[in-house]
Amino acid sequence: MKPMSIPARVFIGLVLITGCASLVQAANEDATANLGRFLCYLLLALVSSGLKVTLPGVTGTMSVFFLFILLGVAELNMIQTLILGLSAALVQCFWGAKVRPKVFQILFNLAAIATAIAVAFSSYHSPLGAMFGNSVMLASDLSAVLA
Repeated sequence: MKPMSIPARVFIGLVLITGCASLVQAANEDATANLGRFLCYLLLALVSSGLKVTLPGVTGTMSVFFLFILLGVAELNMIQTLILGLSAALVQCFWGAKVRPKVFQILFNLAAIATAIAVAFSSYHSPLGAMFGNSVMLASDLSAVLA
């Protein structure tokens, strides 16, 4: 196996740091707010994490659970949205996987998703987001750019 370049190591390190920072930022929030809605979205996200769609003009597939991340950004708090997204991503890593992912790959994917959720959530709930009417389209555009 060829060793990783320094820029690749720096990039991976930054993704891991921002993912951890996203979790720390949201850690003080109340995870029991809107508990019924959160549990419903979580269950649906976990089930949908195994469903994949093919997008036109794109090689590969995309999991359907991203819809529940967008719902979480719009209707739940950040810690609930992070729990929802990270749980569904973890299920996706193992459900139907032909090759079991390495721990480092899982951690990198979870950190990247946590960062994307935190940025989409912060952008959606920022004053700039309010200027655009906190539309779901803004959240979906941001998450598409970040993913």
